[in-house]
Amino acid sequence: MDDNKCLRCGQCCFMPDSQGNLTSEPCRYLVFNDDGTTQCKIYEDRIGTRLNEKIVCGFRCDDRFNYENCPYNSGEKPTYSVNRKRVRRIFWRNT
Repeated sequence: MDDNKCLRCGQCCFMPDSQGNLTSEPCRYLVFNDDGTTQCKIYEDRIGTRLNEKIVCGFRCDDRFNYENCPYNSGEKPTYSVNRKRVRRIFWRNT
């Protein structure tokens, strides 16, 4: 995966609940920058890191969801808009 495509929006770094549903709870390693972008405190070591009892950080291409305006979106996955205040399903895209 080409990291240069990342918009640093942080949408894929919000934690799912125990049923796998998206929440507005960001990963504890997600840093919010003043310019509106985000970054991971443990970026180089993130893959395989246990984030909680049920969640291990993985590759974006393996995510169950698409995210609004994300250049890594692909396949038949529900598309969500995720931010610190809300999670909103936008549409189901068939590509």
